[in-house]
Amino acid sequence: MAAVKFTNADGREWAFKRITLADVDELTTLGLDVEAVSEDIGKLAELVIRRRAFAAVLWWFVGDAVVAKELGAVDLHRALDGDALARAVEAVRDAVIDFFPYPPAAKAKLIAELTAAPAGSAAAPSSSPPSPDSTPAA
Repeated sequence: MAAVKFTNADGREWAFKRITLADVDELTTLGLDVEAVSEDIGKLAELVIRRRAFAAVLWWFVGDAVVAKELGAVDLHRALDGDALARAVEAVRDAVIDFFPYPPAAKAKLIAELTAAPAGSAAAPSSSPPSPDSTPAA
């Protein structure tokens, strides 16, 4: 899968750090239960409504890049209006999907299903995420 990124309200693009197995416990401590979100994408909405927890998770993903541009957390947060926040949430979702060993075609299908959900909806896909050993339909 291509690198996960999102663009904030200032037009800056932020590339996400990739999740590794070693990161799962740290992310859970911050509020992102990667395993739970992978099973039920609606769990991501629970994180988003806890704004401080979501801010900590977002910082985990892009904080190094923000600091490299000589900016701080306040700069990142000030550039998160509603649309940019939605893009950040989608990027967190995509990072979780990218972490699990779904076949690439299954990942693309899952993201397409989630992206097609009505605006403002935290709806889950019509079916459960594919199992790691599933094969994409022909």
